[in-house]
Amino acid sequence: MIDVLNVGTGRNFSTTNSFSTEALPRKYASGFQLALLMKDVGISKELFEKSQFDTDMPDLILKYFKHAMSLVEPTADHTELVKTWEKRAGIELKTGTPCGDTIRTERSNWV
Repeated sequence: MIDVLNVGTGRNFSTTNSFSTEALPRKYASGFQLALLMKDVGISKELFEKSQFDTDMPDLILKYFKHAMSLVEPTADHTELVKTWEKRAGIELKTGTPCGDTIRTERSNWV
């Protein structure tokens, strides 16, 4: 998925750097805490509310980030989200860098 995002409009710092260099290699040391990311999403939620822009996105993101925070250390790096996504999806991502062949499911071999 990172490969797909990085060739389209979904490309961003996290997909080109943090998740490729920190999450997939299982380093989890990007230097940006998950708690700070949650704070930023909270700020965006307040902005949407004050501007009366109707969206459920910040609440949805915060729901999953709060769940992730309950599974990792309070000072967890934001790239540790990958651990919680894997657990929730019942998959394990291959370690390394994105190459178009990065997913392993519990039910099958490398996919």
